[in-house]
Amino acid sequence: MMATALDRLPTEILSQIIGELPVYSYDDGSEFKAIAMPHTRDLRLVNRAVSAVASSFALRTVPFVMGKRDFRLLEGIANHEANRHHVIQLMYHVRQLDPKILSLERYTTAIKTQMLMDSPDSPFCFRTECPDQDGPQCKWVKSDDEIHEDYQQYLRIHQQQQDILDKYHDYEVLRRVVAKLPRLRNLTVSSCQQLGYYQKPSPVLPWRTGRSREVYLGRYDTRAAVRHLHALLHGVQEAGTRLQHLSASKIYFSLFEPDVFLGPRYGLHTIFNLFDNLTNFSFEVKALDECSSGRLEDDDQDYDEESQIKLCRMTMAKGILRRILDNAPNLATIDLRFTGDFEPMTYHDGPWRYPCFTAAAKLGHVLPLNRVYPHLHTIYLMNMETERQEIGRFLFRHKKTLKSFTLEDMVLKRTSWVQLIRDLRDKFHDAGLKRAEIRGLIRGVSEDEEHEAEIADLGIVHGDPWEPTSSLLSKYITSPEPQPKGHPLEPGYIYGFGDDDSESSLSNDDSD
Repeated sequence: MMATALDRLPTEILSQIIGELPVYSYDDGSEFKAIAMPHTRDLRLVNRAVSAVASSFALRTVPFVMGKRDFRLLEGIANHEANRHHVIQLMYHVRQLDPKILSLERYTTAIKTQMLMDSPDSPFCFRTECPDQDGPQCKWVKSDDEIHEDYQQYLRIHQQQQDILDKYHDYEVLRRVVAKLPRLRNLTVSSCQQLGYYQKPSPVLPWRTGRSREVYLGRYDTRAAVRHLHALLHGVQEAGTRLQHLSASKIYFSLFEPDVFLGPRYGLHTIFNLFDNLTNFSFEVKALDECSSGRLEDDDQDYDEESQIKLCRMTMAKGILRRILDNAPNLATIDLRFTGDFEPMTYHDGPWRYPCFTAAAKLGHVLPLNRVYPHLHTIYLMNMETERQEIGRFLFRHKKTLKSFTLEDMVLKRTSWVQLIRDLRDKFHDAGLKRAEIRGLIRGVSEDEEHEAEIADLGIVHGDPWEPTSSLLSKYITSPEPQPKGHPLEPGYIYGFGDDDSESSLSNDDSD
């Protein structure tokens, strides 16, 4: 091939040019810089040097889903002598298709319901523009023939996924792939949450090259995601990879039990040595596993949420998660959330809803509260039970390095939020925090003789112009300016604080 002007450009300049790529956003909101793999093959026909640099960008982050084609191409990357050295991050989106809509009737109903919700006229549609390039707020509509064609593809992909799971193909592939990626540092596993679609072509994955919109119908198969994360981590262990970033979302809490697929010798409790190099630990743990009930909206089956939450608390009390974090001394970010569609809920004099459930875990069971992380600058905690002194001491201990903390849907079992807010202001008003957020539904008890219930929805707005209470609290905690004696959580300031009737909505469980 005849040399061109591109061949004479230094690699640094080529990298700078290709580095000016748009940032693509994946379905879960994560962003990464990449170039489509088909384009790198096209570039190879023009210039090998440009193609090589483009490939290094395309493969830094490799997103994939559960399917034979994805696994086959993933193995192709891992077995390629040059390409495998480019991979720094794997993003595994576990989209397992829902077996409860395998009939054409249910599939059609689900698709048409989704089309209706995605209409710009729907109150559930928050999209400002259509994913296609047909103009803003266009509707997407599929004919019955198109739905039937999609349905046939849905059946094929579902059968492929079942074959993968039944033959443990996923476990072996993921372990082999991870062991062959020498520069792997970041690992992300997430479960599908809801009905949706993705638009072709994908910015990275080369097999999605058409113009049609593919529809998938996913579910919370968090148990499958547990199995896949176990496989990836055991591959990391076998390869001696030193992970820096570990992220998992909507993962069922059984992750912290022995591996139910391979026996008690496998599981997170056997690989604590993997985490000594971690700087970022981000986990969203599902306290409830909706799909285990086998329900659809029209199914009439019992679903014992209270028992699942108690089981989650018992699992967390074993301390495996706490030991993981205790073996990660270099953490700069700790993001730990427990989620689930918790019921039952109680209403209290109007539209505000107050929780009537036990928190999914105790803070002391999941976080080593006596440890000091010398590099910790960001912490996010959600749906855990603690006390004012306990959480306060942990945050105060990291005052010198902490730049941001968020507490969401937290429960103070026997202590007061009003007092905790005062303590936080005393310690952090001059610390230069960028963010200090207390969000969601919070619950506590006043520390005076009355022991009144403290319950508040911090999304409620106040003032003129209106401002969420969480925003007012953030300003109160971080502002270096003198503040009045009262603050946004003083009794009577927010609906629910200091209200005698509100105590009836509490359901404190003294077990475990």
